[in-house]
Amino acid sequence: MHELTRVSNDQADLPQVGAAAKALLLLGAFESRTEVVGVSQLARRLSFPKSTVHRVLRVLVDAGFVHQLPSGYQLSDQAARLGSSAVTRSVTALRTLLLPCLVDFHQATGAPVSLSVVEGGLVRCVEKVHGMRQGVLAQAFPDDVPAHRSVAGSVLLAFGASRCEEGIGDLARLHLDRVKTQGVAVEPVAGTLGFSTVVVPILDADRRAAAALSALVPASPARLESLTTRLRSAAHTCGVILTAHRRRATTAVPAA
Repeated sequence: MHELTRVSNDQADLPQVGAAAKALLLLGAFESRTEVVGVSQLARRLSFPKSTVHRVLRVLVDAGFVHQLPSGYQLSDQAARLGSSAVTRSVTALRTLLLPCLVDFHQATGAPVSLSVVEGGLVRCVEKVHGMRQGVLAQAFPDDVPAHRSVAGSVLLAFGASRCEEGIGDLARLHLDRVKTQGVAVEPVAGTLGFSTVVVPILDADRRAAAALSALVPASPARLESLTTRLRSAAHTCGVILTAHRRRATTAVPAA
């Protein structure tokens, strides 16, 4: 980000620096390779005027980094290749930013907790926090599992910017709708006695899932209800932190 916000002493370079920074931020505002998003949504995510977003999108379309579709805009394969290393950096930044929330939740409840994202249709567990005697139990948090086969993936899909309906049956579609309505997914942990995985979304400013927060909790109704409430609160705090961080990053870029 420091490189993006550095301003040349040559005043003639300012428009080029601003335009380049906005193009990079706009590419980064797409939450997945398959997402189709409109100008208004992108403008809200970046706090940019719609006219600016539209102008930069035209440049990116002409350069082959973005496809213009009837329903909006989508990243091209060229942009996906360009951003492969940036995705890793973005996930690392997300982990660093939200790790204190996971630690606080675990210390307050004693429950193992994890942070997950979706990359390339797979659920990736980017962080786990648990006690020394909970290692085996914490293995229940999946990694590199197809999103539609994971309880964390169902939350990320339900609250995702776009949902690919191809190949999804009616029951799976109804399940995603139910998860979105309830704002939580609960699934018994296979191979353990009396534990469930509870997953809630970490929502960004557009109410889309930037990540998922999962906890392993005893399946007794009272304990399940109590820890689900605490997990929702932790996810809300994560969302506030993430939104504030992204706004600070956006305002650090000079206007064109």
